Amino acid sequence: MIYNIQSSSDFQAGAILIVKLPEADLDKKAFLTTNTSQPDLLLPFRHKSIDGQIELTYSIGKSSKLLYLKGSFSPKDYADILFSALNPLIECDDWFLTPYSFVLDSNYIYYDNDAKIVKFLYIPSSRQISDLGSLADMINVLAEHIRVTDVDLENKVLRALRKDFSLNTLLDILKPYRTQAAQGLQGAKESQKPQTPQTPYIQFAPPSTPPAAVSPPIQAVSPQAQPPTPAPPVVDIAPSIPVPSSLPTRPDDIEINFEDAPKGKQKKEKVKPVATPKVKSGGFFGGKSKPEKTGPASIIMGGDSDLRPPYIPVQTPAPAPVYENLNQPVSVYHDEYDEKTMIVDDSPPFTGLKLISREHSLPDKIIIELTPGDMFSIGRHAASVGTKQSDFEFGEKTKEISRRHAVIERTPSGYQLVDIGSKAGTYLNNGKLMPNVSQPLSKGDKVSFGKAGADYEWDCVE
Repeated sequence: MIYNIQSSSDFQAGAILIVKLPEADLDKKAFLTTNTSQPDLLLPFRHKSIDGQIELTYSIGKSSKLLYLKGSFSPKDYADILFSALNPLIECDDWFLTPYSFVLDSNYIYYDNDAKIVKFLYIPSSRQISDLGSLADMINVLAEHIRVTDVDLENKVLRALRKDFSLNTLLDILKPYRTQAAQGLQGAKESQKPQTPQTPYIQFAPPSTPPAAVSPPIQAVSPQAQPPTPAPPVVDIAPSIPVPSSLPTRPDDIEINFEDAPKGKQKKEKVKPVATPKVKSGGFFGGKSKPEKTGPASIIMGGDSDLRPPYIPVQTPAPAPVYENLNQPVSVYHDEYDEKTMIVDDSPPFTGLKLISREHSLPDKIIIELTPGDMFSIGRHAASVGTKQSDFEFGEKTKEISRRHAVIERTPSGYQLVDIGSKAGTYLNNGKLMPNVSQPLSKGDKVSFGKAGADYEWDCVE
């Protein structure tokens, strides 16, 4: 990252990000567009000029990190989220933006729970901020954290990521699972866009020197301008940028076709192994891929051990959480001299939260095991959703707990508590946390989820 991003908080705006860049690096056209129009896909910002530098202050608002979206999503929601995170890189020229000025670090990509859209941190600079490697890392992190109940769709996405990756190819995979209303950039009207029969071609390219002469590295190829040869242009990638390795095909891949079974008795046919069809890609961001032959639904089995095995999804709702060991083991000790009775907790030490009140409807312990860099989400079970949405879920009838309430992160410096936009709020030592602002946790701190009795004490094993 060529610019330093500082996290802070403001009494009125809430969680904010601050970026400073020299005025000479400012992309004036992108700056004017983003400052006046405020596209929905970008974090809004205000600015001021200080001693030859432009200070940009971005407001996170009610959005929270996209990585905080845990659990398995329906195919439609899964496709909407990934599409919303990738499509701006192709259509950003509608706002006179360039793809290499998006901050493609997964820690700075946010999700608006109300609007159901992904929001980016965009720095209007003439210098290159992101590259091909950062895009590949972002997509792989999102695919790892955001899961889908449709295993066939998930395997398609994994295969697209592991082959000669094309952004257009991945978007084409997601399109059938989405609603028409969610397509395109948020806030832009589809009727005002020029209709083209082909998806625009896009590539990342290092900006030319000097920085002020940089032009947006977006190339839209019309059908008339395309060469007669079917092979799409190859993306020119800098030697320092890693390219994802291709996915080798294996002779043990078996394709099983599921066709409408005709009436009457039929002879059983032996399944013959077939090779996975080869798909030519136009580089990392596409070009036009050769369409695969359409036919009956198929599932690829064998070969790639990293892909999830196919199964028939069960439509029954997820069971409500069951809490074990609700009653903490305690010992009663009576001091004959002071005539006092003390209760001693005999439970083994652990890192996590211990219930302060003695309400039997709440779990006595929330054990948290994290390695540095990991996170643990806390929320409320929702039978209507049908899948688990947080690492730990309170019962569905627990008062004041949001479905996605808070996150505990482990950093190199220790544990951090973050409220992720809960309705009733998260409290640390009786002080309400500002959403999306991390606060350090110390042993003995009181943590409350709302004000209805979900009061816990933080304990940490050193």
